[in-house]
Amino acid sequence: MALAICLVDILTPIDGAVVVLYVVVMLIAGRWGRRRDILIATSGAIPPTMIVHVDMLGLRHIGSSTLPASVSLFAVAIAAPLVLQSQAAADALSRSERRDAACSTPAAPASWSRISALSARR
Repeated sequence: MALAICLVDILTPIDGAVVVLYVVVMLIAGRWGRRRDILIATSGAIPPTMIVHVDMLGLRHIGSSTLPASVSLFAVAIAAPLVLQSQAAADALSRSERRDAACSTPAAPASWSRISALSARR
């Protein structure tokens, strides 16, 4: 998916707006993936941004077009820990809910059959 976004970024004249799509890839990886998937998505989003910037501007040109590339790198760098933190919080909540469900299951008293038998006689 990041490769397709990179191609769109290279082949279209849109400046900067495509950058947000790299973050979307990370959010998708965070929703359905593991920590490793998020890190792979993050490491897969940074090189295309650099490639697009170097391809369009070269290494010697630093100016107003450098800002979108910088913003995209910062967006990916900021989104990565946020997605990881969100996933860790969701995992902790899931563990807590499972633990609470296991603890709140009513246990039958040891003499349950005896109590049932006594109440049936009445």
